[in-house]
Amino acid sequence: MIAVGIDTDMHKMAVAMVGFDHEATVRHVTPLGAWVVRHGVDGAIGRDAILAMNNAFVTFLGVTPLHVDALGGLWNPIFVIEHQSVVYTAKEGKNPQNIVNLSAVSGLVCGQLKMLYSNGAVLLPSPNDWKQSQPKRINQPRTYAKFGWQHEIRATGKNRYAAPVPLPKDLPGSDTWTMSDWKHIGDAFGLALHGVKACCQL
Repeated sequence: MIAVGIDTDMHKMAVAMVGFDHEATVRHVTPLGAWVVRHGVDGAIGRDAILAMNNAFVTFLGVTPLHVDALGGLWNPIFVIEHQSVVYTAKEGKNPQNIVNLSAVSGLVCGQLKMLYSNGAVLLPSPNDWKQSQPKRINQPRTYAKFGWQHEIRATGKNRYAAPVPLPKDLPGSDTWTMSDWKHIGDAFGLALHGVKACCQL
């Protein structure tokens, strides 16, 4: 089977695909690809950025089959997109409208996926559902361990995230990302693993 995690954003989104056998006694999860989709529209904000991101995702879906495994098998994927919620963040100086805009992007992504993959399932877990609200520096290494990858912690302070070492440049989609994009790709893989757990316990 195939699970696809999508980490949405206003200017770029990460898409990660894993394959697994839900009937196997010993569970093996295989990373099948990782892509970063960018809209590339300079200065786009608010509604313009939402629509530009939707258009970029539609273009991506037109050239990237998300229902084919490494052996050419065809599946009805499980798509996993993080559910957005408004949390009081005034002390941090954050604008709640950003969450509203991000929710609009996620909603458009869900709609495009259901139109193209009508038999696929879409899950919308909260951060607590899929990562117990753990920060990237803690949750992402756990994700990579499922694939047997080593990791290193990048950036500093609240921006810390984990990246595989070495980078898996043999993955389909590797031409779309750089090291810093693993801040988002790591979450996309984590969401995909949540989709696996929805079918069977890892």
